[in-house]
Amino acid sequence: MKRDDLTLKDIVVQNELFVVYPYQTKDARFLAEWMSVSQLDLFYLSSSFTFPVSEDTFNDYVAKASSEEGHRFYSVLLKKSNEHIGHFEIKNINMRHNIGTGAHIVLDPKYRKKGWGKPFVHLVSEAGFEALNLDRLSLSVHTENLSAIAAYIRAGYRFEGTIRDVLTFEDKRFSLYQLSLLKTEWQEMRPLQFKNDKFIK
Repeated sequence: MKRDDLTLKDIVVQNELFVVYPYQTKDARFLAEWMSVSQLDLFYLSSSFTFPVSEDTFNDYVAKASSEEGHRFYSVLLKKSNEHIGHFEIKNINMRHNIGTGAHIVLDPKYRKKGWGKPFVHLVSEAGFEALNLDRLSLSVHTENLSAIAAYIRAGYRFEGTIRDVLTFEDKRFSLYQLSLLKTEWQEMRPLQFKNDKFIK
């Protein structure tokens, strides 16, 4: 669905493919759909929700998390059509140490497997390092979520370690990889990213 209620001044960051705007309550309808594809898909994405996810459930989560100073929510639109196609968050923001954590990084299922993972993850980095002026971003990802892991690694994130058997799904235990990217590393990568992804400031 297209978003026609946004203006240039609302833009947080953008690249050749995508434009990022602050999340709005009405965006929950997209999240409810994307996060309810399957129980396993939701488990890979988040341990904060039960299946299926409703609009009210997601907005209740946003309202509670937004009451905390260190949590930002973003909606991602496809630049050529203004269609809402993604979402991500940066949480655990600590401005004393200039750190934060990427979370709920989700792309509309119909736009997956198009090679958009890397430029999509770049938006998270751009929002964290440029819009929020952080010095470090971290991510957690299921060890079996191979497509997400590949996108994060291609976008420059580095493995830091494994949190073993931390979650349970259908009587099976799952582990998480911890990854991170530093602003100095991001700045070294950006000239190449401008060339390949045509970032626009």
